Amino acid sequence: MCGRYKLEERWQEYCKAASFNWQDPPWPTPNPLKGSEEARPTDPMPIIRRNESGKLFPELRRWGFIMMVPGKTFDKATGEPKKIKRDVINAVSEKLTSSYMWKWSFKERRCLIPMSSWDEWPETGAGKHRVRVSMPAEPVFMAAGLFDENVHPKTGEKVSVFTMCTVPPNEFLGTVHDRAPMVLLRGQYSDWLDGGSAALALVGSHPDADAFEVKRV
Repeated sequence: MCGRYKLEERWQEYCKAASFNWQDPPWPTPNPLKGSEEARPTDPMPIIRRNESGKLFPELRRWGFIMMVPGKTFDKATGEPKKIKRDVINAVSEKLTSSYMWKWSFKERRCLIPMSSWDEWPETGAGKHRVRVSMPAEPVFMAAGLFDENVHPKTGEKVSVFTMCTVPPNEFLGTVHDRAPMVLLRGQYSDWLDGGSAALALVGSHPDADAFEVKRV
């Protein structure tokens, strides 16, 4: 999946109209939970979680887990690869239960990521061009996500973060890209947030191809 998506400015109105079990957060005015014409990695964007009483509530988090991963240069003293900071914006759905990077967040910290579309730059004979993938029947839909609290390696600051689960898209989006958001249908939101076997059964799933529209931008 490419690192761009759109969220309609009035997305919260859609959530309320869709009969979500919704609880407005005590945000100041103006509300910081606004949408975006082009959300990018590291941008603060809204996610949706469930509180202890079962209600859904939105909050602002940074897009991308902050992780230290082995780089291409080596420490002369130890011979080990030097670690570098990486913003991990996508979680591979096939590895949610096996990868140490994801399994604890998948078990305990799942969320919904509201979006109106996402963009890709597929390779063609004439070079790359930008396309937008949306769901005409759903002006705001939800992707499966994970959230966590990370510590920034340079500042020591605790950062609230999220990442987006992805699936192979070839079956429903042709050759637009090699990964796509793990889009959930309305009836699947609770299962994802419930966790356990209900969430596990959704891993790798996606709506039918005819639910999506791909347009050149």
